Amino acid sequence: MTPQRLVVASALTGALVITGVGIAAAETPPIVRAPQGEALGHAKLDRAQRGMHAGPIVANGSPVDADDQGEAEASASDDDATETPSTTERIDAGPSSRPTERSSTATVGDRSGDAAPTPPSVPAPPSDPAPHPTDTSTTPASPSPTPTAPTTSAPAQGGVPQFDHVVVVVEENHAYDEVANQPYLNSLIASGANFTAAHAEGHPSQPNYLSLWSGSNQGVLGDGCTSLSANNLGAQLLAAGRTVAGYSESLPSAGSTVCEAGPYAKKHNPIATFTQTASASTNLPFSAFPSDYATLPQVSLVVPDENDDMHDGSVAAGDAWLKTHLSGYATWAATHNSLLVVTFDEDDQTAGNHILNVFSGAHVKPGAYSEAVDHYSDLATIEASFGLSPLTTTAPITDVWQ
Repeated sequence: MTPQRLVVASALTGALVITGVGIAAAETPPIVRAPQGEALGHAKLDRAQRGMHAGPIVANGSPVDADDQGEAEASASDDDATETPSTTERIDAGPSSRPTERSSTATVGDRSGDAAPTPPSVPAPPSDPAPHPTDTSTTPASPSPTPTAPTTSAPAQGGVPQFDHVVVVVEENHAYDEVANQPYLNSLIASGANFTAAHAEGHPSQPNYLSLWSGSNQGVLGDGCTSLSANNLGAQLLAAGRTVAGYSESLPSAGSTVCEAGPYAKKHNPIATFTQTASASTNLPFSAFPSDYATLPQVSLVVPDENDDMHDGSVAAGDAWLKTHLSGYATWAATHNSLLVVTFDEDDQTAGNHILNVFSGAHVKPGAYSEAVDHYSDLATIEASFGLSPLTTTAPITDVWQ
């Protein structure tokens, strides 16, 4: 005997889907359809009153004898398995029904809408073995669909929002208490997530930059000019088909790998240190930082020169540079699913390497957070946001998002 035709309704799309193939007329008597929610005993009584011969009563798309109503109802709610239909036929329920992108189709045994009884419907003529219902308003609603992919505002891997853009800025050589009271930095602290127990990994500068960007100091313990080819955040992003760039103030030209040029120092620029990102397409002077922030790469590293990163210049001058060049992005990021990370490479060896580390932007829950974090924490958080394999065993930061 060939499989019966199953009637399945989608409340989301407002359409009725009929699957399977009908029973051959020569093999089976005509089918009388009992509406869902009606007791099978009542259906049998109606059949008798109308003088219909003993054709099968169909409830929820399956033939069931009225005498077995109790057993059928008990098993229907527990039946989670469905068969793959042979064919699919779509019947529009009416102009008021509009399909959505994520539709859900009820399965045989789905009784999520059986709470409200359905008024009896008029049976189809015996000559039609599979009448098409015309009133889909009596069809029970199928369960609400579950989204299958995160949106840009939903948590991605590791409980971190999936940001459109992340900009990381690294300042130089000052302890937390020496910079937290500066006007612009203080405003970021007030509106963002301030990690009050953030520490750098060591001294001097370059090993900390390498740790932030690659999850390891790569065996480099000093500030000597070097080039590396180990895996790193920039290389990961490019391999994943994503975008990355470094914007270094006073870099002589795009793609330059010079060790020093005036106040520019390669030791502070891991984009130039790692060969995968040292080319002119990703190793850029800060003058290339766009005013249209939507055109930024997905991850950017901003490196002020030594006059403006508090290395040689004053703390006040460094704070003013941040406000002048990045306050516009910080404001924009808060409403454009983007993030600003401001951190320091190290302290001045006066406070146990206690540094300022603050997140500002979209989805950030403002406040002071006392958990211990470091540059590895920042790296792991960015990797989690973009679904990259971690380069460090340190967990990403997950408790600051809303």
